[in-house]
Amino acid sequence: MNATLIHLALNHLPILGTLTGIIILAFALWKTNSSLINTALIILIISGISAIPVSKSGEEAEHVVEEYPGVSHDQIHEHEELAESAMPVSLVMGVLAAVALYFQVKSHPRARIASISVLVLAICNFALMANVAHEGGKIRRPDLRQEHQQIDQEGDQNDEH
Repeated sequence: MNATLIHLALNHLPILGTLTGIIILAFALWKTNSSLINTALIILIISGISAIPVSKSGEEAEHVVEEYPGVSHDQIHEHEELAESAMPVSLVMGVLAAVALYFQVKSHPRARIASISVLVLAICNFALMANVAHEGGKIRRPDLRQEHQQIDQEGDQNDEH
């Protein structure tokens, strides 16, 4: 299995894992369900950490994919830049989720506020990661690039009138 396949196989985990963790954590906090809070925090820890192999495989995949016909080097660069800016947020989310889990297990008085903080950061992380994924999809999906270009061109035409 090469880096491109690894990247494609793993790249959904940080995004969908974070979304799953957000949904479960929000519900668990609303219902004050400790077991579900713990479950959500574990999912968010795994999601945060999973950004590491996705990033590493993405760096290697870049060298393979950039040689494919029709692949935009600018699009790869845009995807890479967004991923590099989202990576620290993902890692901090994972670490903060681990701290919140520790607080939760120890029945620390600040366990709830720590979990709420994780929820807020996870929502921000999901937004960043979704944008990274969208830009990554444009690398091999020219139809996504064309749609964006058509919207830009239509906007430019409307500005002229």
